[in-house]
Amino acid sequence: MVARLRVLLVAATLPLVAGYVAVAAVLAGIAATAAQADASVPGVLRAAGPGWLAVYQVPVSIDGHELGVLPLAATAAIFALVAKVAHGAVGRLGATDPPYPLMVIAVISTAHGLAGGGLGLLVRPESVTVETGAAVVVPALLAGLAATVGAARRVDPRDHVRAHIDEAAVRGLRAGLLGIAGLVAAGMLVLLVSAALSVGTARDTFAEYAPGAGSGLGMLLLSAVYLPNAALSGLAFVTGPGFSIGPVSVSPFGLTGGALPGMPLLAAVPEQYAAWWPALLALPACAGVLVGWVLRRSDPQPVVRLRSVTVAGVCTAFGCLVLTSMAGGQLGDGGIGAMEIPAALVSLAAFGWIAVPAGVVSWLAGPRAVAAAGPSVPATAEAGVEDSEEDAAAGDDAAGDDDGADDTAEDGEGADDVEEVDGAGEPDGAEQPAAPADPAEEQGVGDEDCDGGHRDPEAPGEDAGEDRSHDPEQSAGEQGDTDAGGSVPAADGADTEDGAETAAGEDSGASVADVGERTADAAERTSGG
Repeated sequence: MVARLRVLLVAATLPLVAGYVAVAAVLAGIAATAAQADASVPGVLRAAGPGWLAVYQVPVSIDGHELGVLPLAATAAIFALVAKVAHGAVGRLGATDPPYPLMVIAVISTAHGLAGGGLGLLVRPESVTVETGAAVVVPALLAGLAATVGAARRVDPRDHVRAHIDEAAVRGLRAGLLGIAGLVAAGMLVLLVSAALSVGTARDTFAEYAPGAGSGLGMLLLSAVYLPNAALSGLAFVTGPGFSIGPVSVSPFGLTGGALPGMPLLAAVPEQYAAWWPALLALPACAGVLVGWVLRRSDPQPVVRLRSVTVAGVCTAFGCLVLTSMAGGQLGDGGIGAMEIPAALVSLAAFGWIAVPAGVVSWLAGPRAVAAAGPSVPATAEAGVEDSEEDAAAGDDAAGDDDGADDTAEDGEGADDVEEVDGAGEPDGAEQPAAPADPAEEQGVGDEDCDGGHRDPEAPGEDAGEDRSHDPEQSAGEQGDTDAGGSVPAADGADTEDGAETAAGEDSGASVADVGERTADAAERTSGG
């Protein structure tokens, strides 16, 4: 328990202390090299408080002039630091269950909110003012977001996310991050090319506004920390809506000139319009093509891929909305005005530049599951016909087996009746058993099954003898010669039993030849007796 509290305490205080010390060190370096600057330790520490709040994007007012355009480079650095600390804290806790990462996120966010409120109230020069509510809420939200990103790297949230959204949406979110990176890279490319073409103007700005070494170092550092802001301005330009700094307005379709602040980074803002600027709109289109190419094989169904493309477009639009909202702001109450980026228009344009090209590429370059399934339909139908024929044949066999079983059961019942009569030895007519089936009819059935329906011409004589041997009115002791019709009377009870056995054999499914042989044997024994 103590070890966990120590880990949480370090996670809460380390980003605060490191960020404050870094801001104080930068301010001390600038004060040491700049002329007529207060380089005392108390002065640097007092100035580091508002500087720390500016790093967390809290608006600061200096002598009543609001500074709303805050450096995003320092904010990105502190964001990465908080994310790394949260990542390490979750790892040291040794548990990846959701309560522990949530605990780390809550502790870090709360600590930054309290620190921001304290700095806004206590550590500040009299000439610098901040809004207390913003000093509490903004650092807490920013630190909480950074801690969430860091904890998510340790605890894979995909299983929890997939429980609420499908895989197509997850792929769309990843592609949306790629779309944001592509648009930011396009804005940075435009900025670098424009800065390279305006090196002479930047040199003149350094010479006019920062002639000394210390002032030049401070100006260079200021330009470096505002470089992401300039890149987002380039993103707004290359997507179409453009941006404005005071009276100056720049877009691919027009330019309005005016005075700019004396900052070397602003030398990249062009002074004249060029007719080829609309061609730069191909850069965000290339970012959309890249997103579509990544999603082209994300799913066999084109409609599902379009859903991923839509999610990617929405993700890109939301990211551009947040970033461009943070990049602009008020530059003071002088003649400069504000740096404005129409975040809503940039967001809509970003969605179009990502969703439309990506949708076309993912549809055309990806697999077409519906078209590929067409040629296999006849084969499937043919296989279905073969399966139906096999099922029908199996049904016929089963039906034949059932008929044979029924016939065997009926024949077995007839044989049992004959055996009961013979065993009783009472041929009295008081209780007459059912007559056995006619051997001629049984022979006909056998012939139809075996010989295609042709009957044996010798069968009638054998059938006659068989009938006499099965006659229940025949006495067990009677003996006689064969009559003129060729009928053979039963010789004794044993012979009668032989005849019953013969009938039972026939009823059980014996062949016609076996029946004839047995009947002939019975006739010979009778004649011999």
